Amino acid sequence: MNAIYFDLSSASDLLPHSHLLHKLSANRISDVYVNCLRSYLTSYFVIRIRNTYSTPFELLSGVPEGPILGLPLFNVFINVLFNSVEHSRYFLFADYIKSFHTVSSATDCSIT
Repeated sequence: MNAIYFDLSSASDLLPHSHLLHKLSANRISDVYVNCLRSYLTSYFVIRIRNTYSTPFELLSGVPEGPILGLPLFNVFINVLFNSVEHSRYFLFADYIKSFHTVSSATDCSIT
């Protein structure tokens, strides 16, 4: 058996909000929910270091890692990866992926 393991934990920080919201709309998610998620994702944030606060700024990418919505939103976006997998199976757990293929003969190892 051949297997490849992917750790996508850093990828969630780079996910553009515009792409995620478009993907949700394309999957027939109600505009009411998409607009609610847009507000949630693009809320203004402030960074605090000791007793000093930054000026508020808008985040343009990244999925919140702590809240319960972070992981499902990330999974909605990466599910497109699995539509292109033809000859392998995969397991997805949080932001880790295991892709594998059973090798029965030498031809199973060829890349086409």
